[in-house]
Amino acid sequence: MDKIYLWFLLLISCSCSHTKEKVSNDMDSSLCVIDITCEYPVEKVNIHDVADVEYVPLETTRNSLLASDCSAFRISDDYITVASGVDNGNIFFFNRKGRYLWTFNRRGGSAEEYSSITAWDADFGMQEIYIYDSFRKKIYIYSLGGQYKRSHALPMKDCTFIDLYNYDKDYLIGYNRFYDFRKKKKVDTHPYYLIDKQSGEMSSIGIVVDKPISEKVHTEIVKFPGGAYKDQVLFLITALIKNGDAFLIADYALDTIYSYRHHKLVPIAVQTPSVYASDPPVIVACELYTDSYLHFRIIPMYYNPSAPMSPMADAPELVLNRHTGKIAEWKMYDSNYSSDIERPVPTMILQSADRENYGISMFTAERLIEQYQAGGLKGELKDIASRLSIDDNDILMICKYK
Repeated sequence: MDKIYLWFLLLISCSCSHTKEKVSNDMDSSLCVIDITCEYPVEKVNIHDVADVEYVPLETTRNSLLASDCSAFRISDDYITVASGVDNGNIFFFNRKGRYLWTFNRRGGSAEEYSSITAWDADFGMQEIYIYDSFRKKIYIYSLGGQYKRSHALPMKDCTFIDLYNYDKDYLIGYNRFYDFRKKKKVDTHPYYLIDKQSGEMSSIGIVVDKPISEKVHTEIVKFPGGAYKDQVLFLITALIKNGDAFLIADYALDTIYSYRHHKLVPIAVQTPSVYASDPPVIVACELYTDSYLHFRIIPMYYNPSAPMSPMADAPELVLNRHTGKIAEWKMYDSNYSSDIERPVPTMILQSADRENYGISMFTAERLIEQYQAGGLKGELKDIASRLSIDDNDILMICKYK
C-alpha cells in the first residue's frame, strides 16, 4: 500500500520554453514579474471585498451523503456536481441552490464500466461526463444521467491524468503526471495534451519541458517481512488551472506562466530568479487564476524527513494583482464568519466552472455549528448554520472574483 503525504497546492512556474504553438513575443516590461526573493507586504482581506459570494448547503439525504474525500467540484449555471472519492465511483448532481437531484455510478468490470475515478469533468453543453480511469488507461464517456456512450483507450502507456478538463466542444485538456519509479523522475517532456473527444487521439499542445520537476519530492520502497510498500512524499500541486475557457499552463520546471486559450499560448507572468537558479529548485505554486488575480506560494522543492510538508506549510499565500502588477500576502477572512479567524483563499485547485473568475472553498457543518453556538456568525451564514445537523454535507462557498 502507498503511504502518501498530500497537500492541495497548485503550481505555477512556466518558462520561455520550446513551443510549437504561436506565442506572444511581448516577454519584457509588459509581463508581470514574480521575484521569489522578495518579502511582500501583508494585507488583511475580506473575501466580500474582492468577490461576490454564494453559500450553498448541499442537501443531505440518504442518497446524497458525501464522503469526506469528495473533491473536484464541477459547476455550471444549472448544476453542482462532484465525484465521491477515487474508489467509490459515485457522481452526484445538485442544482445551483444545493438541492440533490440524482447520482450515477458505473463502477464495475464490464467494458462499459470504470474501475475507479482518477479524474473527471463535464461538458454541460454537450451533456457529457468524461471519466478517466488510470488503472485501465481509458476515458469513459457517459450522458449526464450515466448512460454509456463510448470509451477510448489512450494511446500512451506511461500517462497519469489527475488534471483533466473540458477544453471545448471537441477536446479535453490534460496534464500528464506520470512518474517513473525506477528512474525516480517524470519522463514526459511534453506533458500537456489535447484529447479528441470522439477518437481519443492525443496531441501535444507544444510546450517542451527538458528537465521536469515532479510533485513527488521523495519516493522509497520500504521492505518488511512478507512484503513492501511505497513511502512517498507528494505535494499534490497541479500545473493546469481552468478559468472559464482559458487555462493556466504553469509547469514547475519553467519560469514563464502562460495562458492557453483558443489553441494559443500567451505569457502572463515570469518568475525571477529562475527555477533552477538554486538547489533545490524553487517554484511558484499557484492555486487560483482569474482575470484580476493570480494566487500562489513560493515553494522550495526538497524533502525534509523530520517535517515532510514544511516546504508547503511554511509558504505564505501570495496574490498578484494582474491589473497593477503588485504582489501582497493575503490574510483572508469572511466577515460573515469571523474577522479574527483566517480562512483559506477560495481557489480552483482541481476544480472547474463553466464561467470565468470563480473560486471555491468549503465549510464543514460541524465547524459552522461550533461558530454559530459561539455567536461568531452573521448574515446568511448564520441562517444556514441554524438549520444544520452535525453530520450534514459540507457547505460550499462559491466566489466570483471581481
